[in-house]
Amino acid sequence: MIDGKEVILTSPQNLPQMDNHFQNVHSGLYLLGKLDFETGRFDLKKIGELDNGFDFYAAQSLHMPDGRYIMISWKEMWDRNYPTQAEGWAGTYSFPRELSMDGDCLIQKPARELDRFCRNKVTCQSLSVTGSEVSVKGISGTVARIRLTLEPGTADRAGVKLFAGEEHETVVYFDREEGVLAIDRSKSGIPFTGSEDDVNVRKLDIDSPESIELEMLLDVSSLEVFIDGGRHVMTANVYPDPEDTDVRFFAEDGSAAFHNIEKFDVIV
Repeated sequence: MIDGKEVILTSPQNLPQMDNHFQNVHSGLYLLGKLDFETGRFDLKKIGELDNGFDFYAAQSLHMPDGRYIMISWKEMWDRNYPTQAEGWAGTYSFPRELSMDGDCLIQKPARELDRFCRNKVTCQSLSVTGSEVSVKGISGTVARIRLTLEPGTADRAGVKLFAGEEHETVVYFDREEGVLAIDRSKSGIPFTGSEDDVNVRKLDIDSPESIELEMLLDVSSLEVFIDGGRHVMTANVYPDPEDTDVRFFAEDGSAAFHNIEKFDVIV
């Protein structure tokens, strides 16, 4: 029961893809409805995806003493190659997420306890980019928390390149023609293989593309993107080289603006 709403977390396998929904072969979902304890029937009202990215499975939740619900998940996916297997591990846990409801929408935000580990704040009030990519002094790194508001403006594509170096980059961008926010890890580092039609790009339909709030958690080999206050989340494992630490803001074929940029190092 989250904010008075009955919610079931589930991880079904082999759901057929529907446009930009259920892009993974195995999904993480939340079911909103009402359970009849006498009959065992759950009157389903809504099916929503917990994560629209690549690597989020088997979510578990905890009811905290202060009343919050905290969710954590295996940050990996079945039926893929595991580049770290040779080192004796495959996948990690996601950052803990606080759960709440906004109407019938499940909201996920980084657990507030993360705040105490954020150091070395760097800010940029406003940045305008036209047909190029730029960096901001002090905004880089691979274990970091980055917040900003993206206004795509007239650009065909606009966004942020993370874990960037001479050869590699992981790209979070808005595509005007398609009306989607996307993560592209096709050049992120060690390549991926898997049973999906596309293991490198995930797309999320955006209702209000004029202004998109992004909060991005970088953790060496992974990226979690919280969109519009946690209404959507996209998670991706990536395996760049250690020197791929740049963060670059870009706009293609037009101008875009980035506002209220904040970057923290996450130090545990």
